[in-house]
Amino acid sequence: MWNKTRFFSLLACTAAYKARVEEDDQTKRGAIYLGRALVAVREQVQRKDFVRRDFLYSIVNMAICADLLGDHAASLIHLRAAKFVVDQGGGLSSLLDPSQIYIFKSIMRADLGGAIITLSCPVFICPWPPATLPLPQDKLDVGLERAACSALVGIAEVTLPKDLYEYVCQIIECARMLQFIWSYPSESAAAIRQLGSSFTAISYYLLSLSFKEYSDERKKLEATRVSLMIWIILMSHKFFFVDSRAGRALTPIFDSVSLNAQKRFWPSAVYFLLKEWNEVVQSSLCEPNTMDICTPTRLIRIAQAIECETDVRLGGVIERLFELEPSRRTWAKSIINSDQL
Repeated sequence: MWNKTRFFSLLACTAAYKARVEEDDQTKRGAIYLGRALVAVREQVQRKDFVRRDFLYSIVNMAICADLLGDHAASLIHLRAAKFVVDQGGGLSSLLDPSQIYIFKSIMRADLGGAIITLSCPVFICPWPPATLPLPQDKLDVGLERAACSALVGIAEVTLPKDLYEYVCQIIECARMLQFIWSYPSESAAAIRQLGSSFTAISYYLLSLSFKEYSDERKKLEATRVSLMIWIILMSHKFFFVDSRAGRALTPIFDSVSLNAQKRFWPSAVYFLLKEWNEVVQSSLCEPNTMDICTPTRLIRIAQAIECETDVRLGGVIERLFELEPSRRTWAKSIINSDQL
């Protein structure tokens, strides 16, 4: 209790998370705690009585809480305040120190989570470039390789901004890495470490791209961004969430205000398909909890329909990857068993 800002921000974040994941009616309690944390922050600023590390962690927790409660405007305000504090202390890379890595991870969660839900540019800049890991060719799935080669040939025949082309290629590499992790869990330590970083970096850089200068092609390029983000979301949830309940609860429901604001930049079909995505995800939250960890077919079909508005075709790659999902059952079981030892 000596640090009321940190205390109430943690309570607020916990209540909001319980409301989202455990379907526990904690929304009002989360909002109350968030209000108390905000009062405590103001008092600390007025007194100039705070430790930078704790102060920053509290602000980021408030951003996560606001995001979970659906107040994305408030979350953005908290993130911008956090960025001011971070920039004053040497930038985001200064938080990669082991003693502060928990703050760095919280910032990533808050910033990228909010950017994905609103399909907008993140506040921070990812401190590492997108990268993937070479894999043994003899251990890659033949069907996945065939689909990957077809996709690479297809994107080589269209004109894309250089950065966007590179991100498309890296997403294909991520699909290969994920298949390798599922199939050879005992040999995948390096791939597991790299894949999480790759998903984060590609998402950051993809959401940060600007297509304003491509006036004639902007709608198609914006649709491509949405399509690629959907594929990353689906793949990353297969990687990060062993628990199917948490995976379902944290599958993003896109902010309706943001969708309405951005629909003029997309082909009309994209807007309605994203609304359908929200309906499917929302309905899945009402389903009884099961151990089924397979991706809902309707979400894959929505992603493929969005892809039809673009010149980039990765649907065959992802569809083949998810045909291999039984491999994930073995991998997930091995992760759960190792955690219990």
